[in-house]
Amino acid sequence: MDSETILNKTKDLLEKSSKLTYVNNIFMGDRQQIYGDSYPCIVLETTSDRMSSILEGNIQENSFVIQIIPALLIRDREKALIGDKTNKGILDFIGDIKDTLYAEYPSLDNTCLHFSLSVPSIADFPDMTGKFAIVEMTVIYREII
Repeated sequence: MDSETILNKTKDLLEKSSKLTYVNNIFMGDRQQIYGDSYPCIVLETTSDRMSSILEGNIQENSFVIQIIPALLIRDREKALIGDKTNKGILDFIGDIKDTLYAEYPSLDNTCLHFSLSVPSIADFPDMTGKFAIVEMTVIYREII
C-alpha cells in the first residue's frame, strides 16, 4: 500500500460511518477558513509523507501520521465540550471517530499493518465560537519499492 491509499481509506471510513452521520463535511488538507454551515466537520491533514523505518529487499516498512481534526461550532462552553441530548460535544466527536476507525483495527480494511490513535490536544477557536481537537493517527504499512 501507499500513504495516499491509506489517507483515502481513512476518509472513506469516516464518511460512511453510521456513528458520524451528524458530520457535514470531511475535508482533506488544511483550510484557512471553514464557513458556518460546514460544521461539524473533520479535516484530514498529513504532517509528512512517510518516514522509512526498515528496508528488507524490495519491501520497505513505513510510518505515516495523519492528523484528524474534528471541529464543532457551539458557543456554549459546556455543550462544546461534553454535549447534551441534542448536540454532540468534542469528547463525543472524538469517541465516535475512534470507534469508527478501531472497528477496522488493526489493518484499516487491509490497507496497513496496524495503526494507533492519540489525542494530543483539545482547544477552543480563537473567538470562542467552538472547539476542535487533534487526533493523531500513526499508521505502519509496507510498500514494494
